[in-house]
Amino acid sequence: MIEEGKAEDLTEEPYKSFCEGLNLRFLSTLTQDPATIAEKFQRMAHINEVLRRFVKTKAKWGMYEQAQRRRLLFGIVSTPEDIAKNPQLQHRRWLTRVEHPELGGALEYPGPPYRLSETPWAIRRRPPAVGEHQEEVLKEAAN
Repeated sequence: MIEEGKAEDLTEEPYKSFCEGLNLRFLSTLTQDPATIAEKFQRMAHINEVLRRFVKTKAKWGMYEQAQRRRLLFGIVSTPEDIAKNPQLQHRRWLTRVEHPELGGALEYPGPPYRLSETPWAIRRRPPAVGEHQEEVLKEAAN
């Protein structure tokens, strides 16, 4: 934000020292001194507004990649299209094609949440269609 001249008044006091002290320790002690809670929340609300204005000027992937390069804890809210185009997930071949003969093709499903060498994860078949196993289930329930 500073490099692009969009930090507004966050480079001035009282925000400068407040921003420099923002870390997990600060957040865990945020409410320890009841006399300063309102002031801290007011400053944080202002910082949040300045940050929102800055982020709105950025493309989400560009912002995410820049934050990652700077080792900042920053993420994006992904749409299904974002997930399908995510370079890391593509590299890991995360999306899994599942044949759907009744549709005359295949659909891509989310892949494994983890990868284990001795017990590999796999989708073995498509999910059942609505009511596909209803008769079997009802017969078992009746017995």
